Amino acid sequence: MQRVSERNKSNRCHLSMPYRRGRMNIHQLNNDFMEREGRHPTRPEMFQMTQARTAPDGSVMWSNEQSRQMMDQMNQLMNPTPSKESDATANPPVLTPEEAFRQVFGRDRPGRIRCGGRGQTLRSWYGPSECGSSSNTVYQRLLEEQSQQKSEICQQKSEISQQKSEIERMKKIIEDQERRIAAQSTDIDVRVEAQVEARLAELKTQMLQSMDDRVLELIRMSGSGAPVLPEDETDEEVGDGEDEGTFGEDE
Repeated sequence: MQRVSERNKSNRCHLSMPYRRGRMNIHQLNNDFMEREGRHPTRPEMFQMTQARTAPDGSVMWSNEQSRQMMDQMNQLMNPTPSKESDATANPPVLTPEEAFRQVFGRDRPGRIRCGGRGQTLRSWYGPSECGSSSNTVYQRLLEEQSQQKSEICQQKSEISQQKSEIERMKKIIEDQERRIAAQSTDIDVRVEAQVEARLAELKTQMLQSMDDRVLELIRMSGSGAPVLPEDETDEEVGDGEDEGTFGEDE
């Protein structure tokens, strides 16, 4: 047992990209990924899980510079960006995760599948007819379909986010219109109130002017020789005359 341990240590010294997960094997990593994401990991994802660790501050710590560069190459093949010198209309081909992994690492050797887990062979991974050619098995097609579905879901989320932003923008426009309408309504009320007050003042002025004209007319009539007596005094004088006439008849 000790000889096996020493042999494993010696073999790990010759690895260009050492394993960074300690005693946790690929099968356990695969199960943890399925519980977390609901699907099998692709080989680029499995490569990153075995070669990198996430620090508490969120940064990714790679086993060495070579592993980081190879992961960058796979990401570039899966998500290509056109260069400034190339034609803007020419889009570089987008490779699937499996195709990008094979292009970076080359063809798998017989007897083992890199980042495929224990028990995987060329026949079980690629199928009995090709044994390592570019065709994929049902398992690989499922991975590609899952990747495509994930892209569609991300696109739908982006569209929903855009729709939410548009709804928020329309809400702001409606609120601004409501505020303007309320301000205009207040302004109209103020103007109407001012017009009513002005009309009342005008009517009051007209009434006062009419009363002044009536008083002047009465003054002119009194100055022309016809005294204007109050109604009470006139009635009293008329009553006295009737009494005198009656008294004379009795005599």
